[in-house]
Amino acid sequence: MIKVPLYLFVGFVVILALPHSGVGQTFGPLSPGSMGSTGPGVDWSSPENATASDDVYTTTGSIGTTRDLRATGFDFSTIPTGSTIDGILVEVERSTASTSSVSLLDGWTVGLTKTISAGTNRCLMVIAATENGNGATDVASLTYGGQAMTQVGEFSVNDGGSFWNRIEVWILMETGIAAAGGTTLTPVISAAGFNENTEIYTSAVYQDVDQYNPIFQIQNSSVSGDVVPYQLASALNTLTGSMTVAAITCGQRPAAAPPIGGTNTYTINSGFTEGTDIYFANTGLATSGASLEVAYKASASAGFEQPTFTFAGSANRQVAMALTLRGATALDNSVTILGGSGTSNDYAQTTVSWPTTDTYTVYGGPTDLWGKTWTLGQIQNPAFGVAFSAIRQSGEIQVDHIRITVYTTPLPIELAYFKGRIMDQEVLLEWETATERNNDFFTVEFSPNGLDFSPIEMIDGAGDSKLPIRYETTHSDIRYKDSYYRLKQTDYDGQFTYSNVIYLDTRDLIKDLSLFPNPANTSITILNSSEQDVSVRIMSQTGVVVAAYQPEREFQEINVADIPNGLYLVELVRGRSRNTQKLLISH
Repeated sequence: MIKVPLYLFVGFVVILALPHSGVGQTFGPLSPGSMGSTGPGVDWSSPENATASDDVYTTTGSIGTTRDLRATGFDFSTIPTGSTIDGILVEVERSTASTSSVSLLDGWTVGLTKTISAGTNRCLMVIAATENGNGATDVASLTYGGQAMTQVGEFSVNDGGSFWNRIEVWILMETGIAAAGGTTLTPVISAAGFNENTEIYTSAVYQDVDQYNPIFQIQNSSVSGDVVPYQLASALNTLTGSMTVAAITCGQRPAAAPPIGGTNTYTINSGFTEGTDIYFANTGLATSGASLEVAYKASASAGFEQPTFTFAGSANRQVAMALTLRGATALDNSVTILGGSGTSNDYAQTTVSWPTTDTYTVYGGPTDLWGKTWTLGQIQNPAFGVAFSAIRQSGEIQVDHIRITVYTTPLPIELAYFKGRIMDQEVLLEWETATERNNDFFTVEFSPNGLDFSPIEMIDGAGDSKLPIRYETTHSDIRYKDSYYRLKQTDYDGQFTYSNVIYLDTRDLIKDLSLFPNPANTSITILNSSEQDVSVRIMSQTGVVVAAYQPEREFQEINVADIPNGLYLVELVRGRSRNTQKLLISH
């Protein structure tokens, strides 16, 4: 083989940039050249105000989902030709004037009817508490005025015997409340059997509740022994303007022995307002029932709640829960990238409330292509940009600025060409670089099938160069009729890239009879490119035959794992032709 880097000047080359995973180049953040509003929904006023961070806003005037703000016309003309796009980061500076605080509209009442008052962003909440001696009674479904409610929590406890206690939480939001055809709650029970079964339903309506993500967090825990007072095992996170709803049930009658429907079963720690406090039982077993307490507390700021419940008697099975009702606020609806090939990922943060002060929110990142493929031309196209829409539920929302940063890979080399040709019974491989940067070396790799490549030659690179450089090397040990080649380029920091793959028909370069590998470990392969039969003998240095074979195929693999290490003579016989080669076996 030969390897020759040749320095020369050329007037014109076709550049193939080889990118790699090294330290990238950053372009931006850049502001849009133009802003617009399109599609259905609530309109934005003065979209052009989002082209700069200057406290001059584009805003919405109505409740609902907005139209798309489309930011385009980003000037990424300084990105070098041939660069690979690695990632795109979008930043939207936005805020909401306020977040509505959740408040109680219609208080907690017991029973299967509920009259709901007029209000905004309402949420009907029903808590079902049950006790049963044949397994936990399960409310399979619940409707209000014919509208299906959604279960958001189901928690039970058993003391090792047959009796179970359970709390279930169901909600219905504004759309369902408005569509309800009556005031009746209709549960469907899926329990297979009943033993001293008792159940109770209590409900309340809250308003100014987030209609898209009403439950911010929910916690639950239980205990089967006489633990009084009992504290919820984990603290609950709360938000500014949120509402905590807590509930506990116990399969026991309080010490005061109230009648069915009696109160004074539980007290809850200071700050909570009691909504429901009741002893409930099967009418045929008035002394064998259960107790339930439901309480609530508004949060003026973000924090934690971990309620403590004190039972008025000796407790047996207690299951408790608490949840945070999120206040109606501004939310992302959609954040997508315009341009490129394919469908953009939507990175809208649909569960995160907007801040009340201007804040940049980040979408995507240095290695995130948003599910699309990109060319530099698509990034530099004036139509490249971002489409952004939001949901307004209460106070005014505003966007101050939208900007984009593009991340690219630096170019280790610019490859003008890589090609191969057959010359003088061997393969001549040639390539040329237009520029090089931190280029340590090239590795020429070979494959017989275009899939599995192995190195055959390493050639030093030029390091840094702005002049055209031509390289060449040869491959003479041809053993396959199909030959595929590629270049692996490695930087000083170990980062590497691959060139395109080239193919050559090399059947005419194959030797008639040969063996490989040499030295051998556990096997050798006999190559017989003729149509004649072949015999193979492996002999010691003194002429003793240690193994003999008659290969049947063009490529015959022979196991030599049982032959001791050492230097042997391999006799290859085809007709009257006899060829002897040395073979080193080393396990």
